[in-house]
Formats: sequence, structure tokens, C-alpha cells
Amino acid sequence: MDRGTTSFKRLIGMKTYLFRMSKWLLPVIPLCLSIGILCASCKPLIRNDICGVYIRSYGGVVDTVVLNANGTFQQTITYKKEGPWIKSGSWKLDWQVVHFDSFYSAFDYDTAKRKPVILIPPEPFSEETLWVEKHKLLKDPIFPIWFKQTKNK
Repeated sequence: MDRGTTSFKRLIGMKTYLFRMSKWLLPVIPLCLSIGILCASCKPLIRNDICGVYIRSYGGVVDTVVLNANGTFQQTITYKKEGPWIKSGSWKLDWQVVHFDSFYSAFDYDTAKRKPVILIPPEPFSEETLWVEKHKLLKDPIFPIWFKQTKNK
């Protein structure tokens, strides 16, 4: 009888231990699995993922960027009846950032008015970096965004 009681106490002790672990372990396991699944589904962008035509429009300025699969691009800026200003060059992708070897900027930021200001003629830059999000190119949250054009449009 003593032997059975000892086994029973060990069994109860084990259940108690597992029960105590499950209080903190139970929510952690699904969280870890969710993070693992999300990370497994995330993959770095490749050049073909972002190739295409991107357009942004603000205050009469239309800024079009065409990213080609061979690493070249063409940027065309028009303003109402002025332009076009055209810049061509090469680009490369570094994780979620696109680096251009030359670029035009048609916008600046007016801190007093707290809004973008149109620069015509556009200001040339020797290089530019844009952030890539799902079907978008972004320079900064204060500037208009380039949206990728779909083939249906």
C-alpha cells in the first residue's frame, strides 16, 4: 500500500508540475508557432517582384517610374503642360530598399505649411533610395507615394 501511495504521489506531483508549466507555456506555444509560420511565409523580395510601372500624382505633377527586370529604370515627370523631364539609369534591390544611381525630385517639404511643395523643374539627384512596400514605392511619409500599376488598368 505504501508503494502504491508513493507512485500515486509521484503521478500527482507530475501532473501538478505539468499543470503549472502549462499556465505560462500554453499561451507561449501558439505565439511561437504563429511567429514561425509568419517568418516562414515571409521571403525577401526579388527583382521580378517589384518590376513594373509606378505612378504618383499630386498637385498637377505626374511622376512615373518604370523598373525593368534588367536593372534599368526610366523616370518621367510632367507638370500640367510642362515637361516631360526624363531620367534614366540603373537600380538595385537591397532587401526592401531600391537604390537608384540618379533620380529627379519633384517635391520638397514646406515645414511652415507642413505639406509637400512642388519643385518645377524637378531637382536632379546623383542617387536616391526608396522603400518598397506591397505595390508601393515610398520616399518619406510626408511625400506622395508611387503606386504600382496593374495590367488591368
